[in-house]
Amino acid sequence: RLKKEQESIKGLFDYTDDSQMDALSEKSDENHDDIRDHDFTAPINDDDNVVLRFNINEMLEKTSIVFQRYNIGVGAQTAVFASILNAGGADLSKIRFSKSKVNNIRTKALNEEGSNIKKDISSRLKGHKLQLHADTKEVSQQDPDGMIRKVERLAVNVTSPEIPNEDFLLGVVPVNSSKGCDVAEGVYNLIVKFNLTDEVVAVCTDTTASMSGIKSGFIVRLQQLLGRSVLWTLCRRHSSERHVKKALGFLSGEGTFGPTHPLYLQLKKLWPDAGINDKLDQLTTFDWGNKPEFIKRKAKEAIVILRKFKEDKSFPRSDYKELVDLSLLYLTGEITDVRLLQPGAAHEARFMATQLYTFKLVMTRKN
Repeated sequence: RLKKEQESIKGLFDYTDDSQMDALSEKSDENHDDIRDHDFTAPINDDDNVVLRFNINEMLEKTSIVFQRYNIGVGAQTAVFASILNAGGADLSKIRFSKSKVNNIRTKALNEEGSNIKKDISSRLKGHKLQLHADTKEVSQQDPDGMIRKVERLAVNVTSPEIPNEDFLLGVVPVNSSKGCDVAEGVYNLIVKFNLTDEVVAVCTDTTASMSGIKSGFIVRLQQLLGRSVLWTLCRRHSSERHVKKALGFLSGEGTFGPTHPLYLQLKKLWPDAGINDKLDQLTTFDWGNKPEFIKRKAKEAIVILRKFKEDKSFPRSDYKELVDLSLLYLTGEITDVRLLQPGAAHEARFMATQLYTFKLVMTRKN
């Protein structure tokens, strides 16, 4: 059976005349949208009994999305396919296969996939009340000239109470800056593109001045572009953090130092050589004997709540889980199966980093 099938696929790449390839190449160049190379069929492996048959262009189209998702470039994609074809017994000199061809097919596949996604999202969201979520982040990007530069990216997604448990990403697009006017323009262009300007009824952002400022914040600017008001639903966590930040500022007498705190940076630098986890018995913990009864009562209540969190696995995310663990360690002093994690981001943008660093600074003061 294997020999019979092998005979049936024999000659698919046995071009006896180079003019056939030239003619095929010319025809493909005339109309790239209708390129249809011969199917490639790999030789049958007698050990594994596997027959692999595919059209090269269709395989490139179907796999381009995956290569793009994992940020694999066109050059690497071309090399991978060339290796596959070569390993399968194809004569690459007789196949119109190049980096430019892969790039053209990939670009077309990505554009078609993007268009299909946009149409699907637009049709699903049309007519529903939408809450828009937006945030910016500065990321590193390597330019074609090889230079690495910091660029601003805007992520926009929408949710709807009428479509529960679903989150729709509209896009991650470049913006000139994180200023309210630039963010508003980027968001407005996206919702116009998806034909959802009438559906957006609420906006959720953080509590920074550039996003929620009452004069030139993003939401105010977006309302001006829409020509109407929207419901402001500021992030509850960020709203709570404003109170936490004020409380910490009152206790420490310090304001913010900018994007990073010098004390956090110093702890982060010293941590690898401090051997903290070898000296857990020297940690400074809650002093139960020198606290008012009210504070002791609140500490006991906190222990019950924190243990309930751990039992229910209420906070699976690493930073929230670490905060629960550090809080319990400080209040109880129980060091069994405990390991302090190396300090991470030393910023002041979120109360989480402040809490994690504060616990570690206080507990390791003897170390």
